[in-house]
Formats: sequence, structure tokens, C-alpha cells
Amino acid sequence: MPQQGLRQRLKVWFHALRPFSYPASIVPVLVGSVAWQPKPLNMFLLLSTLLGSVAIQVGTNLANEYFDYTQGIDKSDSLGPAGVILEGKLAPVHVLYAAILAFAVGAGFGLYIVTQVGWVILLIGIASILAAWFYTAKPFSLGYRGLGELEVFFFMGPLMVTAAYYVQARTLSWNPLLVSIPVGLLVTAILHANNLRDIVQDNERERVTWVVMACRHWGMKRGREVSCWVYYAMVAGAYTILVGLVIINVAPVPALFTILTIPQAYKLIRYVASGVTVRPLSLVVRGTALLHMFFGCALTLGYLFANLIH
Repeated sequence: MPQQGLRQRLKVWFHALRPFSYPASIVPVLVGSVAWQPKPLNMFLLLSTLLGSVAIQVGTNLANEYFDYTQGIDKSDSLGPAGVILEGKLAPVHVLYAAILAFAVGAGFGLYIVTQVGWVILLIGIASILAAWFYTAKPFSLGYRGLGELEVFFFMGPLMVTAAYYVQARTLSWNPLLVSIPVGLLVTAILHANNLRDIVQDNERERVTWVVMACRHWGMKRGREVSCWVYYAMVAGAYTILVGLVIINVAPVPALFTILTIPQAYKLIRYVASGVTVRPLSLVVRGTALLHMFFGCALTLGYLFANLIH
């Protein structure tokens, strides 16, 4: 019986930690770390960067769980992965403490990296933790005010890729910043698909997203259509921009390994275009998360191959 109780508690925490979201924080680190390196990777710094990034992701997930509950966003009809507090499986204060602990772990890895590469990473780390906390926390609640998409794009695209590059290269460059754009578009597409699914609940609870703003401006039907086109643009734009970067020699030709993921992207676009709404769109959220992961892995392998050739 004690073992069964422990297993159940671990299952609850596993659900609260949302491990399916971790590739969103792993992919930018991998892409930024392996690209354009004139010398072998510092594997210990790479591991520290990955663990710190994932720890901040864990803290973000738990903080979102806590603040979505305390601010009345999560209710019995919510469609997302949340619910451990709402269902009484975890106490709110325990989730809050776990979020703070996760951020502290992430900060610990960040401070180690700072001792190795300098104060630039300190500034990035502080900004990342503050952005993660205030994504849902008052007084800013950026994710409730139509700024969540921009925050996710910037912090999980350009900032993370460039920071990971800096940790290895100890310098800044335009190349990682430009190549981070497709990565940022796909991770933002995950959030946008989530918001497409949750439009009704978000609108009722005054959680303003780009989808909510479109529906309020053009009406529900037209707003959904516009929001679907924004999703198509994010997904297709990731490939278009990367191909363009290869053409102008910013990214190496092997970066086009990412083209292998186009069939998966096409299936997602077709599924959204079929007119599905509400709960079936959870498949698009998960599918876009997988697309982001496979795209990032293909891009990383492309850079590793290019470095091997040169």
C-alpha cells in the first residue's frame, strides 16, 4: 500500500511538471550550442545549460498551474493539461513552493555558468526567470494581456539560442540570432494552437491572447479563420525563413535536413484547416510540440554534419 501511494503521488507530480513541454526548452539550447563552433563543445557547460533551461521550464509550468488556479483561469471545463490543484490532488502552496524550488535550481546552474563565461549570462538568466514568473503572476500577467506569444517567441527563440551560443563561443553573432527565428516561430505555434483550442474559456475569463483579440475584432467565425492563418504562417514561415538563410549562406546546406519534417507540418495544417475546434485541437498542440522537437533535432544534426565536414 505505501508503494502504491508513492506511485500515485509521483504520477500526480509527473502530470503537474508537464514533461512533454521540455523539448521547448531543450531545442533552443541544442541549436545555439552546436552551431558555428570553431572548437569542440564544452560538454559540461552544455549539460549545465540544458539542466538550467529545463529547471526554469519546470518552474514556469508549476507557476502557471498555481496562478491559473488562484486567478480563476482554470475551472472544471478547462481543456488544457492543468488540473492537479483544481482536482484537489495537490495543495496550491505545495505547487508554489515547487515552482520556487525549480527556479532556484535553474538559478544555481545559471550562476555556475556565470562563473565560467561572465555577467552577460547573469542578465539573461534574471530576465528569463522574471519573464517566466510574470507570464501569469500579477501585476503583469503577460500571458493574460496579449503579450504571451511575443514573450514565448523572444525568450524561447532568439534569446535562448543566442545565449546558448554565447556560453560556448564567448561572443555574440548575428547568425544564431537569425537562425533562432524559425525555432521561435514553431514554439510560438505551440502556444497559438493551445489558444485556438481555449478561445471560448479564455474569452470568458478575460485571458487575452492573439486569438481572443482576433475574435473580438472580427467576430468569432472570422477571428478563428484569421487565427488559423496565423498558425499556418508560423509553421510555414519557419521553413521559408530557414531556406532563405541557407540561400544567403547564413545557415549551412545540411540545415535543410529540416525539410524531412515538412510532411508532419502539412498534416497539422490540414487538420487545423478541416475546421476542428475545442478538444480535438489538443492533438494539434501535441503535434506542434513534436514538430518543434523534430525540426530542432534535424537542425541540430544539420549543423553537426556541417561542422564535421569543415
